[in-house]
Amino acid sequence: MENTEILNLAREIGVAIQRSDEYIAYRMNEQKVECSKELQSTIEKFNSKKAEINAELSKENADQKKMDELNSEISELYRKITNDETMKKFNETKSIFDEMLGKISYLISECAKGEDPYKVEIPDAESCTGSCSTCGGCH
Repeated sequence: MENTEILNLAREIGVAIQRSDEYIAYRMNEQKVECSKELQSTIEKFNSKKAEINAELSKENADQKKMDELNSEISELYRKITNDETMKKFNETKSIFDEMLGKISYLISECAKGEDPYKVEIPDAESCTGSCSTCGGCH
């Protein structure tokens, strides 16, 4: 099999991924996050406060009180972002999509090591050891 044939098969996998329910749900929820004016405003404030604290940290005599205030504001903004229902749904669908990609990556990796594609046992996300050396991709 020639290299171009393998690349064409990879493209077919790409098309199949983009047609999957996991991908469609992930992208729809990504768009909802991008279209949420309130959520985007909170994210912008969060990023601005992070930039402020980094600027303060780079000063020779950083103002600890100001840093404490900024940390408090950052924590509150982060809580608001992570508790937002739109963001929760996005994170949930992204996790499911990432798990699917991890399984695909694992299968391809094992095949590249010489394993039989039809006998490779794909581990569940719960069986992650935390060691990247034993993994074909994050779940």
